[in-house]
Amino acid sequence: MGQKLAKQIREAAVELVQFTIHDLADRLCIRSYAEKARLKGGLKGLKKTGEIVSVQPGIFRYKMRQRPFSMTEKMWRAIIIKGRFTWRDLVLLSGASRSHAHKYLRFLEQKGIIRSISTSRKYSEGCYILIEPEKAPLEHPVLESWKNRKERR
Repeated sequence: MGQKLAKQIREAAVELVQFTIHDLADRLCIRSYAEKARLKGGLKGLKKTGEIVSVQPGIFRYKMRQRPFSMTEKMWRAIIIKGRFTWRDLVLLSGASRSHAHKYLRFLEQKGIIRSISTSRKYSEGCYILIEPEKAPLEHPVLESWKNRKERR
């Protein structure tokens, strides 16, 4: 399926809301069987990605794609939900790597959003809390990019 065809199908599907293959073919001015076969293939590809769903046999509708949460968004949501957590909690709940969780915890600690409540200074045994859970935003604090850090030094 060509990207151009997928884009055309997507645009037509958004306009039509609920449609059949024949409706799409009329909208895209498809007349030959070969072009209609390409249209069916394109529709099948969009069904696999979940952009187009089948309402009834032969009747489809367009479903907007949602972008998946980033790793930092998943960790931030886990922090808000748990309130009191360890790096292991973040790794288990978000699927992030240990080093990614460590960097994010250091960043949040430097910003004053979380603090360590463990008596041990070891990172592996650390337990953290969210300082002001009531005022915590739903959107995660954005990490500085490596490029900005190098320019600042």
